[in-house]
Formats: sequence, C-alpha cells, structure tokens
Amino acid sequence: MKKGKTSAALFVALCIMGAELMCFAQPKISKENIPSTIPSDVREKIEALYSSDAVKRAKAAFDLGETGLAAIPAIQPLIANLGDDGHMVSFKLVKDLGYEVTTPAAEAAIALVKIGRPAVDPLITTLRHEDKKVRDKVVEVLQKITGQDFGSDQEKWQKWWKKNKQLSPKNR
Repeated sequence: MKKGKTSAALFVALCIMGAELMCFAQPKISKENIPSTIPSDVREKIEALYSSDAVKRAKAAFDLGETGLAAIPAIQPLIANLGDDGHMVSFKLVKDLGYEVTTPAAEAAIALVKIGRPAVDPLITTLRHEDKKVRDKVVEVLQKITGQDFGSDQEKWQKWWKKNKQLSPKNR
C-alpha cells in the first residue's frame, strides 16, 4: 500500500473511532415528537438520525434519500443534520472501489436534494441559522434543487420561490 493510501486509511479509522467520543448535531425536534402516523420504516430511519453513532446517522440520511418522497416527514431532522460534518465515516460500498468516506451532513444534503421541492420552504427558513457552515450547506442544497443561485439572501430566495413554487421542475 502506498504511503498516501496508508495515511488516508489511518485517518479514516481514527475519525471513525473518535466519532464516538465527540459531540454531534441533534435534530431540534425531540425524538418523542416524531409523529406516530409516519410509516414505520421511515420513522425508524428518522430515529436513527438521533443516534450517537455517526455511521448510523449517515446511513439513516442515505437511506432516507433512497426513500424519495416518502421521506418528506424527515425534512426537518435532515436539515438539523446539515451541521453534522465533524465525523468522517466510511460506510457506502462503491463498486470495485471499497468504501467511500462521507459525513452525516453530506448524506443529509444528498437526501434533501433527492426529496427535492418539498424541502425548499424549510431550507429557505434555515437560511437564518446561526452556523455559517449550515447556511452554506443549505445554499448548496437549494441551488441543486432549484437550479438558482441567490447565495444566502433569504429574501431573494423567498421572492423567487413564491413566484415559482407552483411551476413544474422543468419550468422553473
């Protein structure tokens, strides 16, 4: 194994081991307040976003993204996980390449993009978040969903969304 690959593998291993010792982002909606009317498979994935294990949080976000529109109830907890980028984890099997390094925040962002337009209103609201890293992730997700770029200007996003909310994605 080359020196660079050895160093990278060691770094990932240390991050995974250290993840259990570090604090992590918790969704602001308490776990007990997750509506019981949500389908059980989606509810289980949402509950996993509250895990102290970064791998479980990242996997839950990934799985929610794969669920598509059924994951709409997970929008707020996924947004809450956009700040959870301090834990590099390795769990996604990439064909012929082994495992990919990711974070719960990166997987939450991907899931929100996959959910798409139903996530836009809550994302625009989150542009007032106190953490710049979260705001930056929100902007990135909004750009990918809408194809627009208003930076972190919440007013411009709201104005554009109000005019374009009802249009089909092809006509935005």
